[in-house]
Amino acid sequence: MKKILTLIIVLLMPAIMRGATAATQLEGGFKVGPAIILITILVLFVLVGIIFRAKDTTDFYAAGRGISRVGSGMAIASNWMSAASFLGMAALMYGTGYHGLAYVVGWTGGYVLLLIMMAGQIRKYGKYTAADFIGDRYYSQGLRAVGAVIAILISIAYCVGQFGGIGLMFKWVMGINYPLAVIIGGAVVLTYTLISGMLGVTKNMQIQYVIIIISFIIPLFLLTAKFDYFWLLPQIGYGSVVTDIITGLPVNETKALVNSLGHDFAIVPTPEFAMPWDPPTGMTFFQWIAIAFSLMIGTAGLPHVIQRFYVVPKSKDARWSVVWGLFFICILYWSAPAYAAFGKILSASPEVGTLAKDAIVVYTAQLGDIHPLIVGLLAAGGVSAAFSTVSGLLVAGSSAFAHDLYVKVINPSASPKSQLLYARLATILMAVIVTLLALKNFALIAQLVAVAFSLAGCTIFPLFLLGNTTGNTQIPD
Repeated sequence: MKKILTLIIVLLMPAIMRGATAATQLEGGFKVGPAIILITILVLFVLVGIIFRAKDTTDFYAAGRGISRVGSGMAIASNWMSAASFLGMAALMYGTGYHGLAYVVGWTGGYVLLLIMMAGQIRKYGKYTAADFIGDRYYSQGLRAVGAVIAILISIAYCVGQFGGIGLMFKWVMGINYPLAVIIGGAVVLTYTLISGMLGVTKNMQIQYVIIIISFIIPLFLLTAKFDYFWLLPQIGYGSVVTDIITGLPVNETKALVNSLGHDFAIVPTPEFAMPWDPPTGMTFFQWIAIAFSLMIGTAGLPHVIQRFYVVPKSKDARWSVVWGLFFICILYWSAPAYAAFGKILSASPEVGTLAKDAIVVYTAQLGDIHPLIVGLLAAGGVSAAFSTVSGLLVAGSSAFAHDLYVKVINPSASPKSQLLYARLATILMAVIVTLLALKNFALIAQLVAVAFSLAGCTIFPLFLLGNTTGNTQIPD
């Protein structure tokens, strides 16, 4: 078998290397090398979903409650580092500079709230879903139903941005139009979510995290080294890039530093890029604080984030999984601003034209003349980020319908088999709704995701906060 695989790889390599050159195109054209990388990764996801498929409701809802602290931390990070993190954060900072950092601070700060105030208590209560906790903690079937509906709406709103990210990456790799790219990407992620449930999804998230980080970090080392910045730690070295954006870079007379299109590595002074306010656009420091605060409480109220605390054995494991999750998340969050800074300079030439902000991470690597196969891996990382979050959201939304609405409210005598059936039907329905909404391409990915955070921060977060801080929980470790 190994000999056969080796022979296939050897035979395909010339075609891959020839086709990879198409990846230098900013738009259009099927990119063979990136496509092979993407397809290989997607097949891996489906196979993992089949191997670790859900056999019962505990597997589907809570991964059998057998995930380790580090494994859960990796899954939390992967589940969290969605297309909004992988693609959207750099897009916001590319367009608005310092103002976009409010999203970084808000999203990360939300996990600090979870760690200090909620994670251990949520796991100690021993439920499956957010609505499950709300219904039992407040002794109200009405609140359970409302919580389930809100969880479904949040999951749909969050998924729309992820499907948009999947569509952009499939469009870039395959050279197809955006609607078709969204439909193909959505069909693949739906397939393995249906097969695997939370158990397979969690195993996949651990693999996806490795892919996300490797694909995100490697181009940064290459960019900082190539353009003579501090490459040993790009997360620090990009500070000099920001300084160059603020003060401006003159046209390079030696032509030693140019982007892949032959344009000078130059930019006019742009001081507002490093300000928390931007008079030309009307952005203020108050808006910065307000966005950060709303995203913090929104993070702490997201049902698919809360549900991750149910997959570990004990409440202590839940707290440690948040610590590990924060560590893994910060590796990417400290790196995203670097793509925005490099993208700002590399795309400064008017000849580059207008670029889709949500794809600036990939465009930056292309304009920096990074090898096409590495750019392809970066695009695959973007798809992995979207897939890991979408799968968790679909499970959270379908669990809210099947477990909290159908079983707890409509048909308490439902069998485990019928629960799984309704969970999978709900997953399909959610995927169809999200696909139809994503086709409209309403706004930037991070802006679409912010709608879900606002809804979670105003509804589920206060219910969980009050439920965890008043009275005693019912189920001890």
